[in-house]
Amino acid sequence: MKGNVENNFYEKEEMVETLIDSDRSRKAMKNLMEIVKCLLGEELKFLEIGCGTGEFLERIISIDGRLKVWGVDISKVAIDKVKEKGFEGFVLDVSRQEMPFSDDFFDIVYLGDVVEHLFDPDFMISEVKRVLKNRGILVLSTPNLSSWHNRLMLLFGFQPFFSEVSTKRVFGRPGEKVVGHIRLYTLKALKEFLSYYCFEIVKVEGACFHAFSHSLLLIDKFFSKFPSLSSIIIVTAINRKG
Repeated sequence: MKGNVENNFYEKEEMVETLIDSDRSRKAMKNLMEIVKCLLGEELKFLEIGCGTGEFLERIISIDGRLKVWGVDISKVAIDKVKEKGFEGFVLDVSRQEMPFSDDFFDIVYLGDVVEHLFDPDFMISEVKRVLKNRGILVLSTPNLSSWHNRLMLLFGFQPFFSEVSTKRVFGRPGEKVVGHIRLYTLKALKEFLSYYCFEIVKVEGACFHAFSHSLLLIDKFFSKFPSLSSIIIVTAINRKG
């Protein structure tokens, strides 16, 4: 029953959205472009976990003719649109289901604001490690529990941004849209989590929260220079096997 409820939640039309023009997507795309330029080989295999309707896949494939891309998402609505765009896509709950790829298959895996939605991130990261080549690249972004504004929210007794206590509506802080966040990470926790699974972190970057008003966005842009205080954390890591 729990799985059906979760799947139904992500099949809602308002949940199948893209943040392709958000600060975190732009910065992740820039990082990935730099990574692709440095990689050798006639073909580079790229996987986006939580690919939504495929807008990020459309942009990433245009940067290098060697790229071949795949996407997975829990939403059938999203994956149907991915396939309409000509990409290979799979409906998958990465918290529970093994990915339909062989070991050491991908050169790059991207998770854009996905890990905070997972009941079992350990299962997911183990699968990522399996399908990613030795010294393959993982780029991951996620909201920051210890962002500058969340520290203020807690100080005054409000529920932190990005956290939710209900699947029906937002309680304890301003906001109307429930997006299904389950786990939140500080920068320290995220680093320790990835290091535990033998990912070597090579770059950490902050990004802004797309939903802020102009005045808050100016403040947020300043704090994005400090990843431990930024709204969004972007991590680039190398998979170490053996």
